[in-house]
Amino acid sequence: MVPVGIISESDIIEDRSIFSGLDHWISIESFLKCNLDNNLKKESVSDEGPEQDFLSNPVKDYMSTRLITAGPDSTVEEVARLLVRNRVNRIPIVEDNKIVGIIARGDVLKAIDRLL
Repeated sequence: MVPVGIISESDIIEDRSIFSGLDHWISIESFLKCNLDNNLKKESVSDEGPEQDFLSNPVKDYMSTRLITAGPDSTVEEVARLLVRNRVNRIPIVEDNKIVGIIARGDVLKAIDRLL
């Protein structure tokens, strides 16, 4: 399967309509856990406002199609530069048009820490 996009927390946050009915800010993790837990307890999905619309929509409605990728032989320095230059938190590692891994900022920091 050829990667065509990636969905991130910032992609979700950009659709502010899903948060319009909330009185206070909650984390994406809390929002998803609460809504997913509630949906798993129901036999069928019903219309319950913008949160339900969000959970029922395909990821293509939210994903970024501008993929920043690296190969498995990329150096830590190359990946670090991609992360910073493109202001992303994770980079899919692609080989033969397939995602074979993902590297996050934290992974790069751990690699640097091991070198110090």
